[in-house]
Amino acid sequence: MDVVAGRRPDVGLVPARASTMGGKENTLSLLPRTDSVVASAAKNTSAPNHGQPNGRLRILLSAFSCAPDVGSEPGLSWGLARALASQHDVWLLVDEHSRKSLEKALASEITSNTTKLICVKLPKICHIFYSATWRLSVHYCLWQIAAYLRGNRLHRQVHFDIVHHVSYANSWVPLWLAWLRVPFVWNRGVRCRVPWGALRYLSWRSKGVEILRNLSVLAGSVVTDWLTTRRAKAITTLDRTAVRPRGCPVLRSGCGGLAQQELTALLGLPVRTARGVRVATIGRLEGWKGQRFGLQAFAKLLKDYPECEYWLVGDGPERKGLEHLARKLHCADRVRFFGQVSRSQVLSLLSEIDLLLHPSLREAFGLAVLEGMAASRPVVCVDRGALPELVGEAGIIVSASPWETLADRLCAALRVLTQDFDLRCHLGRIARRRAEAFAWDRQVHQLSALYRNLVETNATDCSGLLPPRQ
Repeated sequence: MDVVAGRRPDVGLVPARASTMGGKENTLSLLPRTDSVVASAAKNTSAPNHGQPNGRLRILLSAFSCAPDVGSEPGLSWGLARALASQHDVWLLVDEHSRKSLEKALASEITSNTTKLICVKLPKICHIFYSATWRLSVHYCLWQIAAYLRGNRLHRQVHFDIVHHVSYANSWVPLWLAWLRVPFVWNRGVRCRVPWGALRYLSWRSKGVEILRNLSVLAGSVVTDWLTTRRAKAITTLDRTAVRPRGCPVLRSGCGGLAQQELTALLGLPVRTARGVRVATIGRLEGWKGQRFGLQAFAKLLKDYPECEYWLVGDGPERKGLEHLARKLHCADRVRFFGQVSRSQVLSLLSEIDLLLHPSLREAFGLAVLEGMAASRPVVCVDRGALPELVGEAGIIVSASPWETLADRLCAALRVLTQDFDLRCHLGRIARRRAEAFAWDRQVHQLSALYRNLVETNATDCSGLLPPRQ
């Protein structure tokens, strides 16, 4: 199959699309960009300083899930908090369960003096909801109410310039912090559900979880749009279909990123040249992560390329089912289950693979994908959630439907990259350039410009209404 520079082979791929927001057609940049409102703030060098005399803003950062040295949303929240603290004073609002790891991490941080840890603890009776099941959603909803009450008391003492919600990055749970009389920035995530037609391919456990979640998204979105969306002054998301309130900018900055140290280490990883292509999927073993489709695609690939390997890095409730499926597909001897590994081990494992397969059916960001891109590894993913915006031309994006042939399309994409080393290198270079745009330092520069613009606008609109600073 011939591959033309700048194009991807036709294996059911979906090109980047324009999205409709606010009733108008808007073409979204595939890289984190500075919106016009942010750009104008950045250029306005004569604008007065807000916040404190040194120009640092007082930011309340709501991060229910936050922890150092891990991936997914806890790691993204911690990465943004560290980066913001280098330029602003940050009050980090987290769940009590994160206290120990964050206190330890902050003790060794040079920005510890500009980061205040605020732990919100629910009554002991509510702790029964803190588990990795649907009950965690109940805990999260209750925590949002407690976070608002704590944030409101803090605001009367501190007078925050900005409230920024980071995690969870979902768009269907109401956020009461939006009702503080402070410009509210919302990391909205994506309003993405596992399609009803795809549920038949999941395990019974995953079917139940996703049906409950789908119904919750449908019901919760109505309430959230009324309580939160219309209160937001800016939204950060990679959702191509995000609807924004009138005059509310939508940015790609702040959704996720990498620290400069991590980025430098990943950019320095060499391209693997050993015989036998090694494919990896990194992430928790959950039904919606799509590892079942990945295994089926790899089993088909193995018939033509028997020297290939498939690594599944992560653990979760679907592991036994996936191990059984690997044996059923007669590929268990070429599939390796790593279980739960530390983030540093994940970054090290990236040097030993050739490409990343990420068949997730709904993804708000995809930190593992970004890490793989920074390591110059091309990506094969599904056209769902934030992945098309994140990956862009750095890999092959396959169409999600029809679901009964999704494994065939994933296999076709893997086959193209397996047989063409030059194409893997070409897409790897594109992936590396895209990943560099997600450095936290660069994103914080854009966010700071946005913050100051919002503070100026709020000061103009509410002149004389805000309490005096002490």
